[in-house]
Amino acid sequence: IQSRAELSAAVETARVQGYALDNQETEVGACCVGAAITGPEGNVIGAVSASIPLIRFEPERRDEIVDAVVETARAISLDLS
Repeated sequence: IQSRAELSAAVETARVQGYALDNQETEVGACCVGAAITGPEGNVIGAVSASIPLIRFEPERRDEIVDAVVETARAISLDLS
């Protein structure tokens, strides 16, 4: 992400799909999945993420990892409601 427009687009994509991906953007060879934790009023109050070596982030495991992060964020959000 190298511009405000790219950042805005990435934030909107994360909002719509419910998670964000970092595919070696922060560190070569590492991927990260993050999802927002929301408070009782629906506002974002935190996040949960998992960092995974690229070699273990193959397509057949990607959905499993994304689902685990999203479900964890959702469960925490529900506990805070």
